[in-house]
Amino acid sequence: MAKKESDSQVVVIFGATGDLTRRKILPAFSGLLKNNKKLPAKKIVCVARREYDKSQFLRHARVKDKKLASLIEYRKYDPADPDPKSLRKALIVLKRKHKAKGFVCYLA
Repeated sequence: MAKKESDSQVVVIFGATGDLTRRKILPAFSGLLKNNKKLPAKKIVCVARREYDKSQFLRHARVKDKKLASLIEYRKYDPADPDPKSLRKALIVLKRKHKAKGFVCYLA
């Protein structure tokens, strides 16, 4: 059965400023895109505690692939945040906006 466009997920990487994301996860996504493979992700949400905007995160993560960069969204989040539901709300909005089926979460 062919995969429907709506079957795609929103990938959420917690701890996204870490070494594993920079050296393994994002390069793997980039490699799939370069080989014309469809990612199972409508959006890649990179979540970490650092005060970055998207361009700062892309530099930190060494993302040079423009197609991959267009899929990435960076969110600062601290588990000690007084409003722990703020990230959840933002993710739900993204899911609806991109008509994604659900989330795939990775804790780095």
